[in-house]
Amino acid sequence: MRKVLFLFSALTDGDVDWLVDNGRVRRVAGASPLLTEGQAASHLFIILEGRVAITSRRLGDLGVNGPGEILGEIGFVTDGPSTATVRPSPMVTVLEVPRERIAAKLATDGAFAGRFYRAIARFLAHRLRYTVQADPTDQMEPDGTDNRIAPEFLDTLDVAGQRFAWLCRRCLDNGTGHAGTTVPSPLDDDWAEGTP
Repeated sequence: MRKVLFLFSALTDGDVDWLVDNGRVRRVAGASPLLTEGQAASHLFIILEGRVAITSRRLGDLGVNGPGEILGEIGFVTDGPSTATVRPSPMVTVLEVPRERIAAKLATDGAFAGRFYRAIARFLAHRLRYTVQADPTDQMEPDGTDNRIAPEFLDTLDVAGQRFAWLCRRCLDNGTGHAGTTVPSPLDDDWAEGTP
């Protein structure tokens, strides 16, 4: 499940507007890393188009992520450096919001801070639950319900997906991305394969 769904299910429409207004859309290609292992993240990144490859010196290749993934958010909790290097694979379009702007907003807007940190906590709890799952086949109920998602969270997925689709349209239609691009849903399974 994409991290943007956790974040955008907790944030308000105004919060998402604030991210767009305080960030910039950037296309990155080739070997230029968005995050470098061992260095602090300078931005929070939301992947709008394309894919990134994630690697670690200790663990090697960790996978590929696409639209709807968020990078650099854990640094707001730990104040530590990035634990992996993230590079475009081969090109990615991101909304990048400077870390210092988000830190200032977190320090001065308690309601925003509560929503932001709650979203990160929910994502981390979800990741932990998924990681320690004893039997991967236990992830689906007989009726097809994904039991990796807490039932109270299911009601907010649609709103989160709509917020992300709106964010993509706003960012990509402002002359930086591809105007008229079909915006995929973060609920689509084919996102893992990457989108244009």
